[in-house]
Amino acid sequence: SKLDVEYLDLSGNDIRDLHPSTFSNLRSLETLRLNDNRIFRIQPGQFGGLNSLQTLDISSNEISSLSGMNDIPTLIYLDASSNLLVDIPDNMFPVDM
Repeated sequence: SKLDVEYLDLSGNDIRDLHPSTFSNLRSLETLRLNDNRIFRIQPGQFGGLNSLQTLDISSNEISSLSGMNDIPTLIYLDASSNLLVDIPDNMFPVDM
């Protein structure tokens, strides 16, 4: 079933890993705050299907790669500061011509 949640704040917990389908039923989600956790990876498709997501805060985690994050076409604001980033894919920020 689909939930009409628009804002979800899971910051400041001890989350280390997210199942790939954790947010799959939250089609109306516009803001997701996952900052100040211990998340170490973003899996491919992690945010797939979040067709309304505009704001994503994954700051202050232990993420080393953003390779699983190129499937959020509606994203306007991304905070990935204070992580352990070593990999940002070439197609992360596509340019519209």
